[in-house]
Amino acid sequence: MRAAHDTTIDAAISTLAVPGLTRDTLDFVLTYCAERQCDAEGATCPGCKRWTETKGWTSFDDFVAAHREIKTVDGTIHLQGQGEVSLTVESLEGLTKSWAGNEYWYWARRVLRKLRHGVRRADIRGAPVAGDGETPAVVLVGPQLADNIGMTARAMGNFGLDSLRLVNPRDGWPNERARIAASGANYIIDEARCEETVEAA
Repeated sequence: MRAAHDTTIDAAISTLAVPGLTRDTLDFVLTYCAERQCDAEGATCPGCKRWTETKGWTSFDDFVAAHREIKTVDGTIHLQGQGEVSLTVESLEGLTKSWAGNEYWYWARRVLRKLRHGVRRADIRGAPVAGDGETPAVVLVGPQLADNIGMTARAMGNFGLDSLRLVNPRDGWPNERARIAASGANYIIDEARCEETVEAA
């Protein structure tokens, strides 16, 4: 999931070199993750945020306490917990940002859309305008009308932008009115992130 999200689908398949993994079989894997079918089966993947959630770890303190020890590579920091597994990390700062894991199901939705639909607009030829992270994200803080969110998504689609982030929308999220107002830019609405703070967005 990380490889396909961070590079390209074809590059990920080539780099991973997993027997039987093709664009066709990848669709099944991505769908499984995107729809969070793992919930029903009680399965989790290493590095996924669901893994830490199933463990009941809601804070970094919980994470540390669940390990026997956590130490840095250079040996300058050594934390002791009550668990049985030891962990060595590059830095404590990096761990505090990554301990909760990644939302792989969110990444899977983005990659799945690329796998199935490729270039999103018929009038764009060749490769997409830009890859993930190469264009700015649009952040709407306290938007009052869902219609405005939808119209923003439509404008973003016109200019090759697809990362929309919302902070405390007044009418809640998701909202069907935003989808209607998006006039076809539903992929932006579907992937919009809703956060509680500007910093998180």
